[in-house]
Amino acid sequence: MWRGSLPREKSVADRIEREDLIRRAIISGDAGAFDMMWKEYGQMLFAMMLSMLCSHQDAEEVLQDVFVKIARNRDGIAGARNMSGYIYTIARNEALNFMKKRKKVQEPTDPAKLWLVPADEEESLGDESIRVAGLLAELPEDQRTVIVMKIYQNMTFDDIACAMGISLNTAASRYRYGMEKLKTLLGDLK
Repeated sequence: MWRGSLPREKSVADRIEREDLIRRAIISGDAGAFDMMWKEYGQMLFAMMLSMLCSHQDAEEVLQDVFVKIARNRDGIAGARNMSGYIYTIARNEALNFMKKRKKVQEPTDPAKLWLVPADEEESLGDESIRVAGLLAELPEDQRTVIVMKIYQNMTFDDIACAMGISLNTAASRYRYGMEKLKTLLGDLK
């Protein structure tokens, strides 16, 4: 059984080594495998779920479903070339399926849906933060996800590209276009 922490990565080779360690633990049925996976991907997956679902409760529910699905289909991890891309694809698809089942209609400009801030901290936010959170929800999902990963999860474009299964240039472009739209939207509010 695995007990310990994973060292923070310093390079692409380190990330590949960490993914391989997690992959082997999952495939072998190691009891600590999902703890390892949670430490590596949990926070970023949760941020992605929040950006898509705009609800802490829904994000937690879908994230749990993602981990259950991976546990039930360990062979899928074995065959995946890009494990983080595989995990993020499952997470994205689970979120989309959840939205279809619930037939939720998002109100993207509703600042009450602050999916970037825990509910108990909402009251401490300034008006500007509330506006930015509402405006971020107006962006296309792919741009919003990249911005959340870059700004709120401190991921590099290389990490984002790997996690989303896109090229480095695509990750950077989505970030740039999203930030340009945010600046335009913020300018319209003034």
